[in-house]
Amino acid sequence: VKHQSAFETFLMPAIMPHALAYVFKKELLRIPFFGWSIGSLDMIHINRKDGSRAFHKVVEQGKRLIQQGMWVIMFPEGTRNKGDVPQPFKSGIYHLAKRFPHVEFIPVYLENLSRIMPKGEFWPVPLACTARFGTPLYLQEGEEKEAFLERARQGVMDACAQKSASN
Repeated sequence: VKHQSAFETFLMPAIMPHALAYVFKKELLRIPFFGWSIGSLDMIHINRKDGSRAFHKVVEQGKRLIQQGMWVIMFPEGTRNKGDVPQPFKSGIYHLAKRFPHVEFIPVYLENLSRIMPKGEFWPVPLACTARFGTPLYLQEGEEKEAFLERARQGVMDACAQKSASN
């Protein structure tokens, strides 16, 4: 998912037809009520400063959640970005794809979210939002990390480009 706003956290469960689990930074657990709520759910919270230990946690807990039939939502940029062009992706998504080559990775672009709930805002602005889904991706046999991450990033950009084509 192209990460633009905290509102994605609320929107994705409302529009998806399946149970979800997020990968999120552990600092969110400290937010009163919101953090307490997501901390009580079966999701993957990581310390982004832990490097390889953090993505090992994503792989191990992601494996368990996928085996339970959950859809794992990741923000592979690692942080919010207001622009339409995603920042380079972090490697966690590659390691999960390597561990689960049969699992589809769906690029998602949620149009207008940075305007609906900009960074630092508590209440959303009532505007329309469109969810755009890209072509499912699989890790190709022998595909290197950088090639997969760039292909996944391009998938999000292609989903974003649907915005221009449909307007």
